[in-house]
Amino acid sequence: MLFTKISADLIQESNEISGYFGKPHAVVSDMSKGIRAAVNEQFGDIPHYICHFHFMAAIGKLLFEKEHKALYKALSNAGISGKLKAIRWDMPKSFHVLSSDEIDKYLMTPETLGHTNEATEMLVYYLVLWILDHPSEGNGYGFPFDQRYLNFYERLQAAQTLLDKVKTYYPPTTDNDASVWKLYHIIKTIIDDSTLKKTVAQYKAKLAVFSQLRKALGVAPQSTRKGLRQTQTSASSRELKKIKTAVEVFMDSFEIQIETTTNKSLKTSFIKGKERIKLYWDRLFADPFVVDVNGEKKMFFIHRTNNIMEQQFRSFAYSYRRIHGNRSIRRNLENIPETLPLVANLKNPDYVKLVFDDESKITKRFSKIDIQKIRTMADNHYNNKKKKISQKCKKLLRNPELKKQLATAFVYVAS
Repeated sequence: MLFTKISADLIQESNEISGYFGKPHAVVSDMSKGIRAAVNEQFGDIPHYICHFHFMAAIGKLLFEKEHKALYKALSNAGISGKLKAIRWDMPKSFHVLSSDEIDKYLMTPETLGHTNEATEMLVYYLVLWILDHPSEGNGYGFPFDQRYLNFYERLQAAQTLLDKVKTYYPPTTDNDASVWKLYHIIKTIIDDSTLKKTVAQYKAKLAVFSQLRKALGVAPQSTRKGLRQTQTSASSRELKKIKTAVEVFMDSFEIQIETTTNKSLKTSFIKGKERIKLYWDRLFADPFVVDVNGEKKMFFIHRTNNIMEQQFRSFAYSYRRIHGNRSIRRNLENIPETLPLVANLKNPDYVKLVFDDESKITKRFSKIDIQKIRTMADNHYNNKKKKISQKCKKLLRNPELKKQLATAFVYVAS
């Protein structure tokens, strides 16, 4: 056995691992002291490497978790999300059923909207939807790789900038302008907070350093939307050497940045980050292992992350989150329909053979199911499901030209 991804509990409770798989040549894990102690106890002094993904996660939390929590607390205390959702729900229901073609037409040719209160409200409605769609900027890795609350704050900033440009066309004394000014003041409350501005500035400065290291280490690429469900690991010593060189270059530039940083708080955080990197440096990069397999020498490369070992679980968790939106594993298991695992079993050839004899008989068996019962079960399961942004809106909201189109439409409708 070359390497394994193991938990402290698993090692402590099971003395049969070595009996089943043999003693591992190396271990890849996160930086948990419990895992390291358990590995030493169970397997002795064997090479113990650090998963690059977990290492980057720890560095990110060390650098800017404080700012991340402060930003979350400020947004939560201000109730911004709830206020925006209230605006969305108070708008005419007809806005939500507009086709994407109709919305595109209105934004491309705002003269078709007219100078009406309903036209203004529709533009406010889609600006609010765009702000609330801030999670779409993430790549599915979670914090600290994805910046959910920072993205939310930056969208509020962008919305305020847009409203600052068009508010002069909307005197606050007329009924037609009420929704514009209501949204403006809700956003202004949080964006004008000077203390929060400083927090966000520090957050961004630390995030810039984190992003440089993330790029050098080649972990959690931002070009994907699959996040943790993707499988990506180095397969050659040449790649690992390139990565190590890139991280060494980063460290040289990081040293210079620390020396030139005048902000004491930033400097302290950067020094802590540098010390953490140096602490684990020798456990980040592994040379290939040459092992004897049935009398034959073979070369193996250590996976630099243990994400590949968790991919199946992540796919499972992701699939069930899509059904009901819950992140909690406990809630996932509690909320899935009782019959869903039976359907998932159809991916197992042995199960299909046992229940249906062969695949050709599946259609006949399913044709005997009362469709009305299925529809009733579906209605009962989804009747409390939260209203989400529809698929037809996603393309519109993620159009890079949307803010510009909305600004133009706001001015026209107000004229």
